[in-house]
Formats: sequence, C-alpha cells, structure tokens
Amino acid sequence: MEGFSQEWANPQERDELVRAIHGAGAFRRFKETIRRLDIEAEWYRFHDAALEAIAKEWLEAHGIAYR
Repeated sequence: MEGFSQEWANPQERDELVRAIHGAGAFRRFKETIRRLDIEAEWYRFHDAALEAIAKEWLEAHGIAYR
C-alpha cells in the first residue's frame, strides 16, 4: 500500500492515499480511499504485480524454474 500510494501520480490523491495508510484502521481507510478515487483496479494491478515479483524472486533464490 505504501509503494502504491507514494508512486501515485496525482499529488492530491497521493497525499490522501499516504494519509490513509497510517494509524489504526489503515487497511479500511485505504480501501475506502481507492474506491472513492475510483482507482481500485489500478491498486489490484499493482498488488498482483508486486506479489508476482516476490514469488519470482523466491523461486529464483531457490533455483526453481518458472515461466
């Protein structure tokens, strides 16, 4: 969430996203914010790509082939 928030191009929206991820209730606030800003699809693309990169890195580190 932090990486997505900090990389968001629109400065006003970026500030909202960064504020949303701090403190108690951060996950709920973040989800509400991406829905309100209508950028939920972009978040899930970012999220999926990040998980894929982590998985590939792990596979490479353990000598496991992937496609």
